[in-house]
Amino acid sequence: MLALWILVFGCVFEPLVALEKSLPPAEGCGEVLTTKAPSPVASAKYGNYTDPYGCVHNILISYSGSYTATCVKICRKRRRPYKLFTQCLQLPDNPLQERQDLISNQSTLCQVGRCIGFYCVLGRTSQKCYVPKNYSATPSNNKAE
Repeated sequence: MLALWILVFGCVFEPLVALEKSLPPAEGCGEVLTTKAPSPVASAKYGNYTDPYGCVHNILISYSGSYTATCVKICRKRRRPYKLFTQCLQLPDNPLQERQDLISNQSTLCQVGRCIGFYCVLGRTSQKCYVPKNYSATPSNNKAE
């Protein structure tokens, strides 16, 4: 009797299972496509300037000119410090600031310091500055003698 029930269930349910395999998936029930979430905008602490010699400087711009932000320039993959007591600017870390991403040309207060070795030693003064967009100087190809 058990064999008969197995035969009945096999004959009845086998076509249903085969029918299920041949039907296309219902709309919205197909394979789920995942998309990559956009990465958050990194807060820019400085802009990059590439000089005619290929050295990369991390800078901030103030009303009186551009200043180093890290007291380090990278020339041919080597880190080189600025001259002793070169003026530097740094954006202060402000955890209470609601928007962490700084829009270029948006003026903010920077702390003024002096370069000692590879470090910007901050003083008590501050001045308005902004983070520039990355740019590079065109090397002069003037070979006139």
